[in-house]
Formats: sequence, structure tokens, C-alpha cells
Amino acid sequence: MAKPLQKGRENRSAEKKDLAFHPYIISPESAHTSILLLDAVEPEIICQTLRAITKFAAQEMTNREILFDLDAISHILPHVEALELNIRRFALKALAQLCQLPRGPEQVLQDPQNLRKIASMLVRFEDVFVLEFASLVLAELTKEPLGCEQLLSANILSTLFARMKNSLDPDVQKNCLQTLSNLLEDPICAAEVTKNTQFSWPSLLALMQSKFLAIQHAAIKTVDQLICRYKDQVVQKTFRASSGVLDLCDILESYEFRDVHAMVLGVLRNYVETEENASHVYQSGCILRLLAYLDVALPAMKPHCLAVLTKMSYTANGREALFNTETDMVFCNQLLSSNVDLLADAAMGVANMTQLLASAVRMCDNTNIIDALCVIVADDSAIWFYIRLNALKAIVELCRVIPKAAFTVVESKSFTAIRNVNKKFAQTPIEAQRLAVQCYINLEIYHVSKKAMVNGDFMAELLAILQRPDISLKILTCTVLTGLMTEEIARDLFTLKKGEDPIGQRWHCCYLRCEPTAPSAGHLVVFGRGRSCVCFQLRRRVDDVKAHVISKNLLIEHVGLATALCSFIIASVSNEGADIYIDLGTVHYMVENRQARYIVSAWEPALEAIFRRHPSAKLAYTGRLDINDFTQEGFYCLKRLDDRFPSIQTVMMQTGRPRNPVFFCMFLQPSHDVGSGTNLASSYHLSDSKLATISGRMRFPPVPDDSNLREYLLKLRLWFGDPARSLHYFEIEDAHYEVRYREKCEEVSSSLKQRAQLLGEYVAEQMSGLSQERDCSMPSVDLHLADLMSDLASPVIGLGYVKCGGPLERALLYKVLADRVGIPCALFRSSSAYAWCEVGVPEIDPEEDREKVHNFPAGLLRANYIVDLMIKPGRLIPRGGRDSKKICGPVCSPPYISRKLPSVCKCEKKCD
Repeated sequence: MAKPLQKGRENRSAEKKDLAFHPYIISPESAHTSILLLDAVEPEIICQTLRAITKFAAQEMTNREILFDLDAISHILPHVEALELNIRRFALKALAQLCQLPRGPEQVLQDPQNLRKIASMLVRFEDVFVLEFASLVLAELTKEPLGCEQLLSANILSTLFARMKNSLDPDVQKNCLQTLSNLLEDPICAAEVTKNTQFSWPSLLALMQSKFLAIQHAAIKTVDQLICRYKDQVVQKTFRASSGVLDLCDILESYEFRDVHAMVLGVLRNYVETEENASHVYQSGCILRLLAYLDVALPAMKPHCLAVLTKMSYTANGREALFNTETDMVFCNQLLSSNVDLLADAAMGVANMTQLLASAVRMCDNTNIIDALCVIVADDSAIWFYIRLNALKAIVELCRVIPKAAFTVVESKSFTAIRNVNKKFAQTPIEAQRLAVQCYINLEIYHVSKKAMVNGDFMAELLAILQRPDISLKILTCTVLTGLMTEEIARDLFTLKKGEDPIGQRWHCCYLRCEPTAPSAGHLVVFGRGRSCVCFQLRRRVDDVKAHVISKNLLIEHVGLATALCSFIIASVSNEGADIYIDLGTVHYMVENRQARYIVSAWEPALEAIFRRHPSAKLAYTGRLDINDFTQEGFYCLKRLDDRFPSIQTVMMQTGRPRNPVFFCMFLQPSHDVGSGTNLASSYHLSDSKLATISGRMRFPPVPDDSNLREYLLKLRLWFGDPARSLHYFEIEDAHYEVRYREKCEEVSSSLKQRAQLLGEYVAEQMSGLSQERDCSMPSVDLHLADLMSDLASPVIGLGYVKCGGPLERALLYKVLADRVGIPCALFRSSSAYAWCEVGVPEIDPEEDREKVHNFPAGLLRANYIVDLMIKPGRLIPRGGRDSKKICGPVCSPPYISRKLPSVCKCEKKCD
């Protein structure tokens, strides 16, 4: 607490304080009064006020904002052209200070005459202060696009160049350089600057070596802006003709100018962007000087220097120049060094130099570059952007062109580093994941590296990648999987490898003898009656997971992804895979999605690939099987179709009493009891290993032996002779049991028509007796089929069991037999119980000798006859005739396909 005597002295000193107003000492409180003084008529008052305003504005930026809010610019502008020199000086200085505010230039540029007044002073006056402040105002005003436009209209570019070259005041030179730099920011204004006759490189390059740092910075920035105009050929040619590159190298080699070395290296990095400039740098000897500078430069400058060399590697001429100067080996050596700051550019340099084959070979032969790059990728302490990312890109490029690099990458340690990128995807950027998958694509170029990738764990990893959300990553992964499917082992791993389903339960595909506790929810009893109950465990393999992943991704509406997925389906689909696509509803989705079938080019081929493996599905979804569609072992056809077509496993799992039969085609004898070691039903024995292979590849549950169907085929072969001689079949393994299709033959004979007729008669005989004594009306056929389902305790009926058949049953039997005896046959279905067959047979000229046998190319045959299997069995009716309508029905009748029926009947006739 102050004493009373001391308090009194303080009060007296406060009374003696000067409280008078001093007009030329401005404070925030008196700023408004000072602005009003600018309207005075006495020159001395105006001059002193402007002087005080400049001092006040120079103290703090806040003071300038106070002046701007008081509309000081509008009071200062009239004094810019005052007759008194000092008034003009202080007015320009104050205006320059206020123009440094964000909103200052906008107010000045509202009237174009304001800039013209200031520009004219740069031309007419020689006063040092006027030139300095006028040029400073122009430098601030041209930061706005409107200011650049108004300055061009003032037509003082020649003066700007002249002041920049000849002025003795460094501030004027700096301000003029800044103004030119501002003009170069605008494309239109930049073109006017380079067209000016006063524009020349020597004067600008000379300022880069000025002793004033601010001028150096402005000059180097201006040069950088000019050389970045790559499409301006005049600027590029004149710079290459000048000593610009050499001057930049001189600055680098001067320790005096070390403060601008980073800027100079930035200019060089931008300059080598084009092919011509890269060649010019090499021809001028700049690369060797840069390499020498890299050895002696300060640690902070080394990354900037290496960045220039790395930028050259982006162009073909640059790579050639770097190769000739052995800079590619410099990149490799930097990767092996301990300087972390150089790793990113060095790795990118290696990646780009790989595009030059000679350089790639030299790098791989002289250094262990792959090991060094893999170490960087595996180093979790290194950052991804852009050290590990560029290293990964270098690996990708090396694997693309150098087999030795690919073989090194697939080695255990190196390949683990690449695979960890996607295994630890939560800690890795998506760009790195894409590069890793791209590396897999490049490794598939070589057989050795591709073979090393063919294993179950790697495929499981690819499927896991395919479930991530990134579309580009999905497309790349599909490309990898598609490439691997060219290997037979890969297809086997994809379709036969046992694993865990999405629920995590392990299922095995095999035939099992039922133990007392064996039957469970996963087993299906097929037949018994006094013998060991044979069970079939439903096959839930890795196929389910893979097909589920593919099906789920197909639902994504992306053309590129859908194309990649369909390409993968084409390359990898198998018999088992086709069944699973049916079960998952993938085929149904692909058939119903008409828009995708038109947009995605591979959509239709993918469907065809599945249908080729599953002709049963093709018949169900298209209502036809063409001449080149061959029924395979296990072909089946539902008597009545629903909205979706089920797999045969789904049909066998039906509970309750079946109502609609399923016709099944199986020529092979069922496998014998492996435990007994003998097969009493057949004189032809298969080894256990072969039997296991066939059973493993069978995609249908075991069914009762259809000996009748096999007897039909053997009898027809006896009648028609050995197909290997008459139809030029190629021999295939296990010919006694494997079927021979017409696709194995090269040509057919003119006797094909008689065979087609004979086959029609034979089919009708098996379905209705020797003289059509059986009643084959629809009720009789339905009753016969119901008895068969009851006797077999299954909805699946072998075609050989059917002895009373209508049009559908006869057409199916004709088709499966025709495919196996070399008769080109197409199957059409128009209703649940009606179908017919059409054959393609050569037309014989009536004038030629009928006994003479002619051979025709099988690939040129087209369906030209309809087979009558009901009215006059064996008769061949020409297509398009009047009699053909009795069998085929109207041309407009739709095919009978698996689809959801409409809720409203659209028949022309009245519905009952």
C-alpha cells in the first residue's frame, strides 16, 4: 500500500502531464482526426499528416486495419499526383502499406484510373522514392487477377523490364521482379510477358546472382515460373539457347549462395520435366556436376539434389542420360546407405530406371537391389509415404522385366515382406495394398514365380483381399486369380482343396460307410435294403467360400469389377463351381440382370462358361441346348421348373414325399465298396486311386445304377460301328467308361441322316414298346413316373428307368444318346411336359450316288431337321415347313424356362 506522501507526489505528476492534442503524433484514438486533416488545403499540413500516417502504419498491422476501416485509401489516392514531391512520396508509401492488407487492392482497383496513375509514375518520374513506392504498389495490386489485367492495359511492360535491368535501386528491381512474377501466375498475362520485345534471359539470369538475397529469391522464382511454361516453345527454346542451366549449376557450386541452393535445385527439378530439357541437361554436362554436388552437399541439400535426378528418370531421354552417366547405380547405392531422407527418391529412381532394360539388368546384376528393397518394405519403423511405397513400386517394376528379380522376390523372406502388406492391411495404406497385388500380377509373367504362388494359403489370402471394399484392389485381385487359373494345380486347389466353410465347420467330400452313430444332419441316406447303408455327405468345401465371395462381389454395380469377376469365372469355373453358383443364386442373378449383360462385355461369356459346365442349367434358363451343347455325366432335367433352378444336391435334400420327378443321366457305374476291394457288378476294374479321383470329381450324389441307359449306348455303338474310325474321334483316357462327344470329331459322313432316323425309332421303342403298345398319354406318363419315384424313394429318376415317356422324356433320351454317338442334336423345350429335338445332317444331292459316302466338316453343320418322336417315330421333318409347326408349335411360343411366373394371366384365350 502506498504511503500518503508518495500518493500525493503521484497526483501532482499526473496533473503536470501534457494533455494537449498534437496533430502529427497519431494514436488509435486520434486516427480519425488525422484522416480528416488529409482534406486540408495547406501542403505542409498534408505532408506532415501523411508522414505521421506512414509512421503509424509501420508500427503494427493492426494500425493499418484501423486506417483501412476509416477509409484512408480514398483520402490518400487524391494526393498520389500532388505537385509537391514529398506529398507524392508519402502518399505512395502510405498507399503501399494499406495495399498489403487483404482487402486493400480491391478498393484501389475499383477504379482503373488509380492503377494507371501509379503506372505512369513508373514511366515519367526518376525520383528514387517515387519509383520505389510506385513499384511496390504495383507489386501489391498485381497479386489480384484484376490488377494484372489493368496493368496490361496500361502498356508498361517494357518499362517494367527496363527498370528491372537498369535501376540502381535494388528495391525497385525487387518490386519489378515481383510484379512480373505476379503476371506470370495468370496464363493470359504470362503469354503477353513472354511476347514482349524487351523480354530477355540474360538480364533475368544476372539477377539470380545478385548480392541481395531478396532479389535472388525473386529472380529464381521468376525463372522457375517461366520454365514451367512447357507449352510455350519460345520460352523453352530461348532458355535452352541461353546459359541458364550453367548459371544454375554455378550457383550450386558457390558456397556464397548456399541460401538459395534449395530453390535452384527446385528450378532444375521442374526444368527436366520434358524430354528436350532432359537431353539439354545431359548435353550441357549438368548431370555430372549434380553428381559431384551430391557427394559434397550439405545433408539438408542431398534430398533436393537427388530429387532432380529422380525427376529425370520419368522421361525416356532422361533415363538414357542417367544410364550413360551411371546414375542408376547411384540410386542403388543410396538404397544401401543409411540416409533415410534419400530412400524415397532413390527407390523411385530405381523404379523408373527399370523401364530401360539395360539399366534394369545392370542394377540387378551388380547389386542385391531386391533384398535391399524388401528390407525397406518390411521395416515397420519406416514411413509408408513415400519411402516404403516407392520401394514397393521399384520391386513391382523390377519383377515386370527381370526374371532374376521375380525369382528373388518369391523366395521365402522376400515374398513374406510383400505378402505382409496385405496381411497387415489395417496398418498399411490402400496404395501399398494395390502395389503388392500388382506385384503378384507381374510375378505371373514367369512360370517359376507363378508356380511358387500356387498354394492354398496364398489363394486364401487373395480371397480375403477380394472381400475388402476398395474396387481397384478387387479388380487387381481378380486379375491375379485369373492368371493363376492357367495352372492346372491352381484350378485343382481352387476346386478340390478341402477347407472350412463360412460357419467354420469342416466338411469332407467322400463316400462313407454308415456307423451306428454316423447318420446326422449332414448326411443323406440314398439307398439300403439289406446292405450297408451308403451315405453321401454334402460337399461343403472351400468352393463355397470362394463362390460366395465371387457372387457377393458381382452384386456391386461396377463395370470394371464385374468384367474382372466374369473373366475369372471364365478361367476358373469347374463342374463343382458351376453347382455352387447355381446354389448361391449367382446364375439366376446373372441371367435376370439384363442390363449388365449388355454393359459388361464378359458377362455373357461368363454365363456361357458356367452353362458349358452345367448344361442342365442352360436348358433350364434358356429352354434350349444347341448342337454344340453336350450333355455331361450327371445331366438332369426337372419335370416342372420353379422361379429358380436348383442343384442336384438341393433336389436330393428335399424332405417329404416328392411330387415332381427329376430325370437324371448317368452312364458310369457307381463306385464299388472300397472296403471289399472287389466290384462284382463289373468286369472292368479301376484302381483305388483312380476311383478316388473320379469320386472326388463327381458333383452329384450316388444314385442307383442305370444299367438300361448304359445298355442303350452300347447297343447303338454296335449298330453304328466304332466311332473312332468313322467319325475321327480322338482317343481319351478310360474310353470304356468315358463318353465321346461330337466335339472330338473333325468331320461327319453323309450316312448321318439315316443314323438320326434310326436313333429316333430306337428311342420311341424304348419309351413305348416295339409296336407302340404302351399308352403314353400324359396321365399314363405321370402315373408311371409317380410309381418310379415311389419305388426309388427319390425324386431322381434315371432316364433308363423310364419305359413310358412323353415328348419331354423322349427328347431328353434322344439328346443324351445323340451326343454320345456323334449325331449333332439340339434340344428345345416349350412347356413342362413338351420338348423336341432338332438335328443337323448333311443334305444329299438327289442326282448323286446315294451309296457313295461323303464327308463334311462337322463345325459347319446347323440344325435343319426336326425329329418326330411321337407321331411317326424316326421321321425327319424339315425346319420351317407346315408339318414342323405340329411339333414345334407357333414361332412366337416362348421357351419353358426357370423364372417367376406373372401374377396376371396374359393369354389371348380366356382363362377358365
